[in-house]
Amino acid sequence: MKKASLALSMLVLMVLVACNSGTEKTDSSKADSTKPVVAEATKAPEFKPFDVVQITHKVKDYGIWKKAFDNDSAARKEAGLGLIVIGKNNAAANDLMLVFSITDMQKAKDFGASPRLKDVMQKNGVISKPEMSYFHVLRMNADSKEKQWVVI
Repeated sequence: MKKASLALSMLVLMVLVACNSGTEKTDSSKADSTKPVVAEATKAPEFKPFDVVQITHKVKDYGIWKKAFDNDSAARKEAGLGLIVIGKNNAAANDLMLVFSITDMQKAKDFGASPRLKDVMQKNGVISKPEMSYFHVLRMNADSKEKQWVVI
């Protein structure tokens, strides 16, 4: 019995030594402890100011308006407008706020003043006069997970 117990103990010891008890050995001779470890700094991309237009108006039915809005994306793209955000007023869900980036200010202003746009908006449920405000964005919150901006 002593021999069996000793053999079992030796077997367990060999298994533990062979497995290194779940720890890994590192070769400390390769590590240079005289040099400090410096993490490489990641440089944030340089921000470039840009122009935006903010449009507010009221719609009769958001679903109908949104479908027509989506169908008119080619005309907005041709005018140099890129959608950034569509927002609904918390107190009145049919009061909308839209923000577009602008690549060509004159094209954007011409598009906003066009009789064609006025006609499309009226046919698709815009029931108030759109208010358009133009801004030059100078700084953005780079740490934000959302597209937020600060206009100065």
